[in-house]
Amino acid sequence: MDDVHMSLEATKIICICGSTRFKIEFEFMVQHLISIGWFVHSVEVYDVPRVLTPPEGYKKWLEELHFWKIKRSNAIYVIDPSEYIGESTSREIELAKNLDIQIYYFSKRDLY
Repeated sequence: MDDVHMSLEATKIICICGSTRFKIEFEFMVQHLISIGWFVHSVEVYDVPRVLTPPEGYKKWLEELHFWKIKRSNAIYVIDPSEYIGESTSREIELAKNLDIQIYYFSKRDLY
């Protein structure tokens, strides 16, 4: 049991950030990062169905949830095909910088 406990404490945690329009890249990197030993925080919702109206404050809640994940990570991985980084992702990168969290980029082919 101590071996399991020790290995869990050494687990590297990474949070994937970026525009959810890049769903395929998100899914690819989640699988890849897991396969090389990372515990991955990602997004749960890629797109709210067009037939539903999200409750008021829903987008803000998702953003705060993602910030919570970043704060508990050793690194973030920015999904930025063609180096595209939107406003929300910019805020996530700024948070990671302020917390001195390692930042990796898809466009730089980091970690693969």
